[in-house]
Amino acid sequence: MPDMQKFYERYKDEGVEIVAVNLTQSEKQLEQVARFIQEYGITFTVVLDEKGEVSRQYLAHAIPASYLIDSQGIIRKNDWTDEL
Repeated sequence: MPDMQKFYERYKDEGVEIVAVNLTQSEKQLEQVARFIQEYGITFTVVLDEKGEVSRQYLAHAIPASYLIDSQGIIRKNDWTDEL
C-alpha cells in the first residue's frame, strides 16, 4: 500500500486513479481498516466489499490482487497475465 500511495501521488494529476477494495468478509474488525488507512496516509479511494461481490466479479481468490483497468473499463493487466 505505501508503494501504491507513492504511485498515486506521482500520477494522480495525469488522471490515474487507484481504487483499493478491502475484502471485508474476511476482516474480523473493520476498525483495523480505517486505522491502516490513516496510519499509512492512504489518500486514494478504499471501498469495502462487504458481500464479496467485487472479489467474485474479478475472481480475486488470493490477496493482494492487482488489476490495471483502462479508461474504457477494460482490464488490461492483472496478476495472472500480461494482457487480456
